[in-house]
Amino acid sequence: MELERDDRFLRDLNPDLHFKRVDGGYRLTSAVFRDQRIGGGLYACSVDCERLAGDRAVSGREARGHGSWGVGRVGLGAVREVGEGDVSHNPEAGNDAHCTLTVRGTRARALALACEVTVEPTDERWRDEFGR
Repeated sequence: MELERDDRFLRDLNPDLHFKRVDGGYRLTSAVFRDQRIGGGLYACSVDCERLAGDRAVSGREARGHGSWGVGRVGLGAVREVGEGDVSHNPEAGNDAHCTLTVRGTRARALALACEVTVEPTDERWRDEFGR
């Protein structure tokens, strides 16, 4: 399956690892996109293609047990623009929207800055620290 430049990808946001306090708010950390080291300075993480997941995109993520986590969205254009990053379609059993995002570790922070938080975590500790 060919991914399109305007495709957007959803990423689970761990309330304990993926947020950093800045200026009375928060920003996402590079850890969002650095799940697994794959060698040569590259990292990989799982994302879902929003176009393929359709209306069930966020509810599907919650059903996998991350209901108190947040959800972020990043576009394929942003992944490619930060340099040394890409997304490949990698369906899993029961999840045809699954993809693998790869990025050079030194570019992961720039990608995190391009990631939009679409659903904030509901974790109580997160709300106490970052909630608005």
